[in-house]
Amino acid sequence: MKTLLSFLSILFLVSCNHDNKKDVEREMVEDVIVPTTESRPIKESVTDSTSSNVTSYLSAYKSKLEASKYKYVISNHNGLLSPPGFYDVDETYSKGIENIERALKDVGKTVVKKNSFQYKAQVKRNGDVFPQGTMIEYIFKNDSIATSSYTRLMELKSGSEAVWKDGIDWNSPALMVRKENRIYHIITGGDHMAGTENEIADLIFK
Repeated sequence: MKTLLSFLSILFLVSCNHDNKKDVEREMVEDVIVPTTESRPIKESVTDSTSSNVTSYLSAYKSKLEASKYKYVISNHNGLLSPPGFYDVDETYSKGIENIERALKDVGKTVVKKNSFQYKAQVKRNGDVFPQGTMIEYIFKNDSIATSSYTRLMELKSGSEAVWKDGIDWNSPALMVRKENRIYHIITGGDHMAGTENEIADLIFK
């Protein structure tokens, strides 16, 4: 009888220990439960589509011109950098372009940075002309603003071509090109250099 009681006591203790162990294991499992996808906060990456690179590309374009067959010599044209805005209209041809000036001021408000240089060839083109001119870089906050500004400028040009050539292109063959968030204005040194603006654009942009 005494032996039977001892056996039952041991059995009871084992059973209790087993139950306690299961409770402890259950508590441990509950403590390390990983939140589900629905309950875990997700940190979304935010892309700022309102800004772009505003570093000038003129240095790279200068190198291309210097290495070309015309061996261009590049010089800074700091006079074009002030006052700020889109463009400094040539006062010699300012008559009759008030409407264009107003539109340019509107566009100018969106210009973040303006850079420029002058170029002059050391090798003649077609045997009689040393190509030369000016290149201006207008940088905008993003591609969208640059695109809408370029569209606006081309509308002004098509609506007043003669006035545009006199006042904006300095009465010389010229070309405007949009690349990313920039507009480039290539202005030649006169009518006898017609076509060199396209050669310059092909050389530096392609």
